[in-house]
Amino acid sequence: MKNFCPLLGLIVIALFAGCGPKPEDTANKLRADIRAYRASPSVEARSKAEDTLAKLDREIAALAGEASKKQGDARTSAELELQDIRRRRAELVVDFQTAKFGEAVDDAKSAVQNFGESVGAGIREVGKAFTGTNTNR
Repeated sequence: MKNFCPLLGLIVIALFAGCGPKPEDTANKLRADIRAYRASPSVEARSKAEDTLAKLDREIAALAGEASKKQGDARTSAELELQDIRRRRAELVVDFQTAKFGEAVDDAKSAVQNFGESVGAGIREVGKAFTGTNTNR
């Protein structure tokens, strides 16, 4: 029984060693974070997406490190997986940049509209000022 417990412990560790966060899961979370940011742009939503992107970058670096230690078919397979997740990351970065650009365009539209409303209000005030005076005599 004493020999069985350490063996059981090693089996459990081996089973759960590959159960950590996976880049694919983080990429899916990033896609959801970008959708949420696009739907409701805010500093918090942007920060959340940026944090998830940083996590994905760390996971990709770890995956690259693991791939470099493998040999033969295992290395080829790991490199293909790495290539795929890097492609997905690039697509997500484009989506995120597009969402940030959309937010900037919306902010610019709002600023122009506010400026136009301010100018219009100023012109109305000037018009009221002149209407109250007798300048036609």
